[in-house]
Amino acid sequence: MKPLIYLLLMSSVALAITGCNQNDAAAPAVKTPPPSVIVADVISQQIAGGTVFIGRTHATEKVDLIARVQGFLKAKHFAEGSSVKKGDVLYEVETERYDALVAQSKAKVAADRAKQTEASLQLKRLRALSKKRLASRQDLDAAVASEQAAKAGVQESKAKLQDTELNLSYTKIIAPFSGQIGAAAVDVGNLVGPESGVLATIIDLSEMDVTINISDTQYLAFTKLTAQRAEEGKAELNIVPKLILADGSEYAQKGVVRFIGNEVEAATGTIPLTIRFPNPTQLLRPGLFVTVNMSSAETEALLTVPQSSVQTGQGGYSVLVVGAENKVEQRVIQLGERTGNDWIVVAGLKMGERIIVEGLQKAKPGRTVNPVSL
Repeated sequence: MKPLIYLLLMSSVALAITGCNQNDAAAPAVKTPPPSVIVADVISQQIAGGTVFIGRTHATEKVDLIARVQGFLKAKHFAEGSSVKKGDVLYEVETERYDALVAQSKAKVAADRAKQTEASLQLKRLRALSKKRLASRQDLDAAVASEQAAKAGVQESKAKLQDTELNLSYTKIIAPFSGQIGAAAVDVGNLVGPESGVLATIIDLSEMDVTINISDTQYLAFTKLTAQRAEEGKAELNIVPKLILADGSEYAQKGVVRFIGNEVEAATGTIPLTIRFPNPTQLLRPGLFVTVNMSSAETEALLTVPQSSVQTGQGGYSVLVVGAENKVEQRVIQLGERTGNDWIVVAGLKMGERIIVEGLQKAKPGRTVNPVSL
């Protein structure tokens, strides 16, 4: 009986194991869905062509205020960092010494005029006597010379008076143009003069200049293109300088080319070019690091991609393209200039191709994704 019971038990176990295996085989495998990513199409936009240059802003007008006469600083009539107008009195130097010199010069003019009057009357008398042959020629010549010397003396004393009056006027240090004044370098009560250095600086902030350096090849290409368009009867190229600030934002005001250098700098092979920008809100200040886009008003169709789609690596710039069967391909591209929130694509992509703009970390080359249009 025992062998029979043992055989029955083993048969039951085998049947149970077989049943389990059949159930396991019948259960379907669980598949992980592909990750969802946001995609956008490579598009073509009408964009003005241009070249980008790096530069810094500098003031159109800047003046260092320096005392032109020596004396103790009597008064200061401005608040540091405030706006001043042309003709405003900013500093006053003590005037007592210069008032006295003016008074002395005026007295000298009066004395010399009296001498001139006396010499003229003497000459008049001698001429009358000479007609009656009662005065010698020698005395008449001496009288003429005396009158001329007296006139010269008056001119000299008047020039001296003008000089002393000018020095008196220099005791008032005046703003030569409107602008913003900086910090005061000297306090009231200190002795100042031509050798005492800068008292304060005024900068005109109504406009701001940016100087860039264009290469000799760029200069020649532009000059030749301008000449070619003139020969073909086409309108002159309308170059519109645009300013990009350090934070990446575009400055609202457009610039105007004000000056181009008259020679190529031998060390760099470049020509300086200065562009002037209106500054009505005084956002621009001297010394800002800026980018200048010298763009043309004429546009051309260029491929663009969102900046968020571009990756940077050892091979340069690349994007993740979603191709056939939604498989991801990493594509190396060549970029041009930035335009708004997009990059201009020079090579590596075709219009209409789908690229990943969000979810880059979830997509790997060769894998399948679930593309969702932006």
